[in-house]
Amino acid sequence: MELTEEQEKRSIINRERAFSIRRKRELEEIVQNATSARNDKKRATSRNSEDELVKEIQGSEGAKEDCTKDGVSDVLKDSEILESFEIGAAPMITKKEAMSIYCLPEGTLAVCQCVEKENPHRKGWSAMKLYHRSEIRRRARERHGGMDGLIAERKRREMKRCKATMEKAKDIFAKKS
Repeated sequence: MELTEEQEKRSIINRERAFSIRRKRELEEIVQNATSARNDKKRATSRNSEDELVKEIQGSEGAKEDCTKDGVSDVLKDSEILESFEIGAAPMITKKEAMSIYCLPEGTLAVCQCVEKENPHRKGWSAMKLYHRSEIRRRARERHGGMDGLIAERKRREMKRCKATMEKAKDIFAKKS
């Protein structure tokens, strides 16, 4: 069963809308967490005014994005913005996950720092390599042009797999003569 062009367009539009809603929620959550963390820091250090803290944050290196919510300004690094599946995820990631989720080739992983641990499936097998999720995220975003580029690459690969699967399965329900 093939989808019509209209159905394919509609599914792509719906998927993009879902991604944008997810990104908006993540940003709101990050801004809220940053605001509460800043308020805790503010109480702990007893700063005189919020303007001093905003100036301090804006002066930090690597600031790329300025998010404003209810008059509160926070500067976030691109590598600090998380996707929905990264929230609460383990700080270490396996080689297979790094290659599939972050769309990185083995060559890029070869230059990343890793921790080798005994293989949990079988002791005689080669050691399991675990990579720092933050480093993998940073390198993937550099390679693909930011978070949006990474999401687009992931979507492109998913569509390629879907088309290949549809091509394999197109004759499954055809009548045999």
